[in-house]
Amino acid sequence: MTNNIRVAFLAFAGGVLFGTLTLYVLLQNGLLLGTIAGAAQRFDFADNLWGFVAAHGVVELSVIFFAGGAGLQLGWSILRPGLLTRRAALVVATRRAITILFGCVPLLVIAGIIEGFISPAPIPVAIKYAVAIGSGVLLYWYLLRSGRADPQS
Repeated sequence: MTNNIRVAFLAFAGGVLFGTLTLYVLLQNGLLLGTIAGAAQRFDFADNLWGFVAAHGVVELSVIFFAGGAGLQLGWSILRPGLLTRRAALVVATRRAITILFGCVPLLVIAGIIEGFISPAPIPVAIKYAVAIGSGVLLYWYLLRSGRADPQS
């Protein structure tokens, strides 16, 4: 959990450096996962890798990208402040982005619990894939529905 939270905060905070550190963190994580996946495929270990990563990976990777998007908001506000001063634009962007970041922490805790108890467990890989699909559907259903007013009110 702590590593994932650290990566999310780094991806977020990197936005202050015009988004360059955010892009670096996202690129580094993508290249690392891709390299490991390629090596696992080459040595006929890919089923084991994806069996481990799938259950928690949907939530974890989504949240890392959410934090990166929040960080890129910071960088964009510095690069293109519009009619505001750069400082004022950064303050506005930070208020918006910090909400996203704080929403990421509980999701990373959930991903960490899945990673700690389900991913390494000796259970059938089909169950792990079901957890991945279920957690992804719940996450995106919640995100698509949250913040909307009740149509009957």
